[in-house]
Amino acid sequence: MLAAAAAGSPPASAQNATSADAPAAAAADTDGRPAGAVAADLWANLALDVLAPAAEAPADGSDPVREDQYVRAEVFLDLALQQDPDAADLWRLRADLARQRGDRPAEGRALRRYVELQPRDDA
Repeated sequence: MLAAAAAGSPPASAQNATSADAPAAAAADTDGRPAGAVAADLWANLALDVLAPAAEAPADGSDPVREDQYVRAEVFLDLALQQDPDAADLWRLRADLARQRGDRPAEGRALRRYVELQPRDDA
């Protein structure tokens, strides 16, 4: 689902999308998938794009991600999960983000949902 995000670039339909028009872009390019799943991919890609500039850690060992980047990424992931609440990889990504922020209760909730959807994974 997030292959385009892992490759470092959003799908072609999302390259010029803003948070306001991402769902509209998703409806235009579904690749045979439900529009909600495509919209969820776009929101997730936006979340990853927010965090991408901070991929390299500063030399002083401090967190390379600013608080506002975490907040925006969480909002985009929450929007993705509204579009596709059964996407296990989105829940895993949400758990990873919560762990990075030190939000243990949110991490636990997201991991529980992930395990419900992927019971064979020993997350």
